[in-house]
Amino acid sequence: MKRILSILLIFILFIFVSGALCEDKIVALTFDDGPNPSFLVKALPFFQEENIKVTFFVIGSRAKEYPQWIKRAYDEGHEIENHSWSHICLARPSQKSFCPEISLERALSEINRTRELIEELTGYRTRFLRPPYLAMTEKRKREIEENIDIKVLVDSNLIDSLDWAYKDPLRIKEKVIREVKNRPGNAYVILFHEKKTTMLALPDIVKYFKEKNYKFVRIDEFVKHNSKV
Repeated sequence: MKRILSILLIFILFIFVSGALCEDKIVALTFDDGPNPSFLVKALPFFQEENIKVTFFVIGSRAKEYPQWIKRAYDEGHEIENHSWSHICLARPSQKSFCPEISLERALSEINRTRELIEELTGYRTRFLRPPYLAMTEKRKREIEENIDIKVLVDSNLIDSLDWAYKDPLRIKEKVIREVKNRPGNAYVILFHEKKTTMLALPDIVKYFKEKNYKFVRIDEFVKHNSKV
């Protein structure tokens, strides 16, 4: 009898641990450089059909040009965050970098101008900044966060799909899945762009994560579970 109870206890513990591990598997799909109407007109219905929410890091000047898409994405439950006003490097990470030197004042203006527009369109005050080209230094990151109530996201769990370089959706899919398999852990931020080839790759990528029991989250939820963003 004791042996049966022990086996039963081990089985229950296994189910509990497996469930906990499953719950910890999270992925945030994020999209830079929008809004792009030709992408969103297909992507937003797809996300709604799949019942997943994503994060858009938008360029302020494009948001000004296509405000209706910012409003629609926000109203459908997606997160709208900051990707600067004009997609300029906010810092020069090295002397060999193609990024020009810009002043802290210019960098802050790029961020604040975008934040103010998003807040005007949605009522939401952006909490996160993804620097264009991921170009950032520790000094400039600290300066931005000290002057603006915003968190600068630069790397760590980030997987770059390289959809900006690949013309084939299959290569985008394979790049993402390969990175997930080769990295430790079970929490990932995937970097995409609002491109036609990305839209073609998304169904298979979403299917992969669903089959692996990942939970789709926005960046604001991701940071609650994982500090490495």
